[in-house]
Amino acid sequence: MINGKWEVVSIQIKTVTNGDIENESYIGKPSDFVNFKDDNTVQSSVDEIGETVLYKILPDNKVSIDNEIFDIKTLTTNTCILYSKTVIDNNNSEEQTISLKNNLYLLRRLPSFAVYIC
Repeated sequence: MINGKWEVVSIQIKTVTNGDIENESYIGKPSDFVNFKDDNTVQSSVDEIGETVLYKILPDNKVSIDNEIFDIKTLTTNTCILYSKTVIDNNNSEEQTISLKNNLYLLRRLPSFAVYIC
């Protein structure tokens, strides 16, 4: 289930403009998060820029976030990878891969004494 608060691991963007390829990579900071809420809003803060938009789970492992369709490539208890590709024409497109992790699950699974070790 995608609902819940996720940490941002990375965001990869590949832009093709008139055949020229540009790759951008953002590595998540400890304060970055994406929170999929039960009311179909997703709250996010990435690089200190926050926003809240609507999301909807779609058939075939897809999710619409602010009317942009993402493939859910991986969804486990502690990993979520979202991918989108927008093709404008043969020479212009944008691909986006968002990698998220959920450390809260890992913390819940640790034995209680682990809190004292850290």
